[in-house]
Amino acid sequence: TLCASPRLAQGIRQWRQAEYQRQGLAQWQSPQVYPLQAWLDQTIEQAILCGQIACDLAPVGVLDNTQEALLWQQAISQSLQRHEAAELFNTSGLASAAMEANRSVIEWTISLDMTDTSEETRHFLRWRQQFQQLCKLSGMLESVRYQAWQLEQLAQSTLPLPGHIELAGFDRINPHLQRLLQLLADRGVQVSQKQPQAETVSTVRMAYSDGLAECRAAVAWAQQQLATHPEARLAIVVPALDTWRNTLANLLDDCLHPETLDPSQAELPRCYEFSLGLPLHRWPMVDTALRL
Repeated sequence: TLCASPRLAQGIRQWRQAEYQRQGLAQWQSPQVYPLQAWLDQTIEQAILCGQIACDLAPVGVLDNTQEALLWQQAISQSLQRHEAAELFNTSGLASAAMEANRSVIEWTISLDMTDTSEETRHFLRWRQQFQQLCKLSGMLESVRYQAWQLEQLAQSTLPLPGHIELAGFDRINPHLQRLLQLLADRGVQVSQKQPQAETVSTVRMAYSDGLAECRAAVAWAQQQLATHPEARLAIVVPALDTWRNTLANLLDDCLHPETLDPSQAELPRCYEFSLGLPLHRWPMVDTALRL
């Protein structure tokens, strides 16, 4: 099973292990459930170790998001250094937008012609050319181009592949993913889509005056659910979690851990956690060090 995200892969593994336990099994083979990129990495690494891909033809590595953003900022700064209003540009924001645009261009095989484009697109194409030159100097590729390279190698390798692959969580099949599916089909792999579990649920839509009122309602709902079902596992989904994290934490403490208002209990373990970690500079000790 190939999943659209690591979180989904972990959830499916846990669900299957729970199923084995309900069946009374004492031992079982680990479920073959991977995020798509992790499976590609593993397969290509195996091809390199088997000598089917020459090491000198492989990229030095793949850029993580931070490295890619820094390279985009460098490329944009170099392209804009002669611009009369260079100091007015937010290179960090432009880099983020350029990263997303570059990913869409490659994933959706979009053709851009310099002769018939807007001024913004011409700027983007110049930044993209500069960015790719910087990548070439380092021998690294951004994740989307690295995946494209992996697909090319997969098409040429003769490594044994699973007889059946199930896709989970892919709500859109872009041309990049479609190419992988075609490669698998050409190699005789049966590919299917995992259907979500059918559950009977009641959904209620509520409207509130602002985001704070929404947070208060969500926390009150969680408190009520836990009072009725203490063993329940609940989730509050927040589109802009980084913005509302502190507000939610304070409200959850007020409702579920009022004892933490006492400074001596500030580090008391909570019954809740956030899926999004804090940036390093927002931890008190690191923030103090940076200020000093």
